[in-house]
Amino acid sequence: MAYKIDWAKARKDFEKAGLSVRQIADKYGVTVSAVAGHKKNDGWVRVEADQPETIVASFAGPQTIQQADIPGLEARKRIAALEAELVEAEKRLGEQAKELEKHRPSVDWHVYTTPEEVRQHFGEDRLQDIAGLELAEQNRQRVKRGLTPFDYEHNQAMYEKVIVRVLDEMLARRTKYINPQKRVRVVKMAARSNEGGWNIVQIPVEVQINNEAGQSGSAIWKQRDKGRKLVMPYLCQRIDCWREAMVGADGKFQYAGYCSQECLATDPYLNKAAVSGVAMSKAAGM
Repeated sequence: MAYKIDWAKARKDFEKAGLSVRQIADKYGVTVSAVAGHKKNDGWVRVEADQPETIVASFAGPQTIQQADIPGLEARKRIAALEAELVEAEKRLGEQAKELEKHRPSVDWHVYTTPEEVRQHFGEDRLQDIAGLELAEQNRQRVKRGLTPFDYEHNQAMYEKVIVRVLDEMLARRTKYINPQKRVRVVKMAARSNEGGWNIVQIPVEVQINNEAGQSGSAIWKQRDKGRKLVMPYLCQRIDCWREAMVGADGKFQYAGYCSQECLATDPYLNKAAVSGVAMSKAAGM
């Protein structure tokens, strides 16, 4: 005689007790597919809606209190609403600022002129890491040559010596003069880097480059179309010179976009002074 399954009880186990289909199959000694078939055909649905009502009901009476009886609750609600509005407003402002940044033609730039400014910019921890890596590399080179490695990890004087040299190198890259024979005027622009910040690119403005012959300033507009921006304060137009262009008390360029008389003297285009081997540019005075 076959054992008769109490499917009504099995359904209660599923809907009320929360047993899974497999647990019910194991409990009643039937297959999972048999339980799943009854679940589908009979419309088994777990009953969970009663639980919150039971919880609320259990706190009825003296355990509950009307919201109107809580001092300051209404004020807190209004404050919370205002805070939510403020968060939303700040979010909108942030989105607007990002949108404005896309259309802003220039980007602020600071040129460091002293080793201490460079040090403050990079931070002591980062400089210590750089020095440590360089000292470790020096040790590796000593070992390769058969020399005894030196102990540097607790020698702050050695670290400081390397840091001073690194700062000087970094500063030199931002202020060095180029070969006087290299006569190409450039405009510095900021381009987005892969890390999310800005890198500087130098856009040459010569008659045979970037269609300057066809339209003066086209080199700059072409770069702006790529999302690049002019660097502000304006940097010296001499290629590889990273000093700020000298500006007079009237707010105008003192040396036609250069940082000094020395750099200005290398410009082959100003006053249309022909220079042997260099093309003239209509971008003069940009």
